[in-house]
Amino acid sequence: MMNNRYKTMIVDDEPAQLESLTGMLGRFPSYELVASCSSVPEAMRVLAEQQPDLLLLDVMLPPDTGFDLLEKLQERSFEVIFTTSHADFAIRALREAAVDYLLKPVGEDVLRDALFRFEQRFREKEKSDLRRLDILLNNLQQLDKGQRTLALPTNFGFHCLRVDEILRCESDGNYTTVYALEGKPILICRTMKEFEDLLVDHTQFFRIHRSHIINMRFVKEILKNDGLVRMRDGKELEISRRRRDEFYDAFMRL
Repeated sequence: MMNNRYKTMIVDDEPAQLESLTGMLGRFPSYELVASCSSVPEAMRVLAEQQPDLLLLDVMLPPDTGFDLLEKLQERSFEVIFTTSHADFAIRALREAAVDYLLKPVGEDVLRDALFRFEQRFREKEKSDLRRLDILLNNLQQLDKGQRTLALPTNFGFHCLRVDEILRCESDGNYTTVYALEGKPILICRTMKEFEDLLVDHTQFFRIHRSHIINMRFVKEILKNDGLVRMRDGKELEISRRRRDEFYDAFMRL
């Protein structure tokens, strides 16, 4: 940062939002707007010349996304504040890895709070400490579906867990509780469907019920007459009727 001003860049494909962010940012004297872009290719060209401290990045930049932009960069030394119109699971995860997220339409008070958090982080952490964002991208984009270790987003950060240590998963509304072989249950910021997609290439996992995914390698007993499985931790879980035959076949092939 030069002259005590944070060099800031905005990437947003909505003209009205771009104009609004530019105007609000101008009311914060500690920030210098060095560039504004409306697409990923344009942002790539600018980033080849500029070295911002902060990037205000829209999540959706058709036909690309903000994630695409970050993936294309071999190195980066800036922090990110995401802006989005989509209040889905990604928002909760992004809050753990980015400085903050701003839900459109962005208000000045919300922006002020986000910039305050950015300034705190800028002072406290070296720029090279951005591995958290890399972990988030790996999870959200599922770049390596065969990975052996998952970085699970929680309300407090991330919990790293080996896939072969996962015993079972239980739906908890918009969250999922993960039970491992050891330790306490882990409440993660993913729906059951999102977690199921993350495990799609790990064939030992099977969704036996809308509320339960199990690791078939840790099934202790199958109670066919009752339509239940007993897991290694002693928990008995119902197998939905429509999935029983498919589960039995999958279990026999394991």
